[in-house]
Amino acid sequence: MKRFAALFAALLLAVPALADTPLTRHFSGLDSCYGRQYTKSHLAKHQQQQVVEIRLSHFPGDQQFLGLGGNYHSYPETPVLSLILSVRLRGQNLGKAQLYCTQDGDRLHCGLECDAGHFYVTDRTPDSILIKGGGDLYFSDCGEEEHVLRRKPDDKVFLLHRLPASACHP
Repeated sequence: MKRFAALFAALLLAVPALADTPLTRHFSGLDSCYGRQYTKSHLAKHQQQQVVEIRLSHFPGDQQFLGLGGNYHSYPETPVLSLILSVRLRGQNLGKAQLYCTQDGDRLHCGLECDAGHFYVTDRTPDSILIKGGGDLYFSDCGEEEHVLRRKPDDKVFLLHRLPASACHP
């Protein structure tokens, strides 16, 4: 009985720590991806919108919380979540970028490599997230300007929904 009480107490203490990590239900131990492909009618109503398709993916087998078990991150007390952002702009090929996200209150602050832009990810529902804030995003090798998402009014906030596992690709 004492073992059960000790185990129960340990679980109660662990729950707040998990709850304090933003978006845990979206980016945990399983592959997950969120995305949206905009319809022609939506794009016709939003002439200024450049984004045709957008995805945010997490593959914990390849990209772990770098500060929680990875030896790449030099500050283990500050966990960093590694994600992949894929964006297709009107008339362009798909651009991909590696992201490194850190906790910022109840949201994630995500930055692209090479200081190529940043944004915030917030929780919306159990099956959706919001990408918002930040400035222009550059999808290219460091120093090149191949794909640029200029964050005009119609490209400021993106509501992404959970996609089936078959749609998730690293």
